[in-house]
Amino acid sequence: MIFTSPVRLLARASAEPNPIRHPDGLDTAWVTLLEMIEPARIDVEGGTRVVLSWEDQTQTAVTARTLRAACQCADCRSEAGASRMAAMLGGPVEIRIETARLVGAYAVNFEFAPDSHRTGIFTFDQLRELGSTEPTSAR
Repeated sequence: MIFTSPVRLLARASAEPNPIRHPDGLDTAWVTLLEMIEPARIDVEGGTRVVLSWEDQTQTAVTARTLRAACQCADCRSEAGASRMAAMLGGPVEIRIETARLVGAYAVNFEFAPDSHRTGIFTFDQLRELGSTEPTSAR
């Protein structure tokens, strides 16, 4: 599976005070445009890992097991879901990525085997933080 996406600008609030007043009298934060680093290419390799090629010439690799363990969906955060995930990840079970789908212009949704889990959404920032990064030329 391969996805491509261009680099976009993301509006983020800065800490600077805004001279513009909210109609209710509340101060709003300045919104500045910052360049968000997005992957130029996303490859799922053999169902066992995801390799993201970034616009800054690095690649990030994240294993399926690492992704599954990092899921922050409501089910995985519940006591029962966390218990199921811990039992699965604690054994020699092979965790695989069955499918991957882009979510808007900011994230990827994966379906994992063997549990068919598919409700987690991983932002590009999370994927970059979870993976090991190396210069593209080293690959």
